[in-house]
Amino acid sequence: MFVLHNSTFLLSVVSPTRPPTIASCLSMLKMVYEMKKCNNPLWTCQKVQHALPAIDVGPPPTRSHVCCKLKKQQSEQERRTQIEQDNCRLLQRMGTIMRTNRLDNHWVNQPPK
Repeated sequence: MFVLHNSTFLLSVVSPTRPPTIASCLSMLKMVYEMKKCNNPLWTCQKVQHALPAIDVGPPPTRSHVCCKLKKQQSEQERRTQIEQDNCRLLQRMGTIMRTNRLDNHWVNQPPK
């Protein structure tokens, strides 16, 4: 039989078949210590007196999804692809125009300088 007394309540472990294990004894001792620690006003007062300031004055953590802006990069890439396709089509059309003889593209005499 293993009995721990506290001012607030009584903890008891009675096992007729086997004695308590070390782990269960330690967990009960921890529980009693925590209860005494929480109920003791002197300990609480000392804890408050020794408390350090806990204001975080550092910069916030950088977040990759905020600084990278993947959507903006995607729209920029789509814009560049569209411009490239338009330029390619324009060059093809200009090549076709230059290869064909049309009235406005045909010079019989030397072109004026």
